[in-house]
Amino acid sequence: IVNNAIKMMTDYLESSPNDIAGLGTNLTDQSGSPQLSYGYFPSIKEELYELVYKILVFKKYKKKSAIMAADFSGEVDYVNGADLFVSSDTFNKIGLFDENFFLYFEEADWCKRAKKFGYKNWIISGPEIIHIREGSVKQTPALSKMILFEKSKQYFFKKHYGWPSLIFLKIITFINSLKAFLWSFQINYLILSIRQFYSKDW
Repeated sequence: IVNNAIKMMTDYLESSPNDIAGLGTNLTDQSGSPQLSYGYFPSIKEELYELVYKILVFKKYKKKSAIMAADFSGEVDYVNGADLFVSSDTFNKIGLFDENFFLYFEEADWCKRAKKFGYKNWIISGPEIIHIREGSVKQTPALSKMILFEKSKQYFFKKHYGWPSLIFLKIITFINSLKAFLWSFQINYLILSIRQFYSKDW
């Protein structure tokens, strides 16, 4: 925390209507560069757009579900968990984080539940907070991080969109991972593609 960020967010919540659940700010890294601060909820539509874009254009899809911003204020789908600021009353009403998310997507899940209660999630400019991105997993092997990420994403889809969306997501991830392997010959992508349909815990 660089400046008086906690007081700024407290004051904002107390002076705003009672329909804001999760509040956050525009995060930076140690050098002051923007970091992932908020995003859109994952969806099959966006996953499909990304797949088709990569196949037709042979480039990475430019639109991101998680967004870096330097000076944004307004409503968002979810706030990054690095600075998700919530009143205790709202937190108790919506409930705790889902422990099935070991890592990744737990804040998106909580913010989506908040929206189902009729709340909004919001980003404000002013508070300054440094996020040491991936500080929790910097010593974790790349494949393990990829598996954790995909496992949490797939649980999110199953929880909020149902089994048909989960199966569709698995197919999309399988194609993406297999294509990435054929482009790079990195074995991690081949393993990830195989796990989509042969891992019991997914």
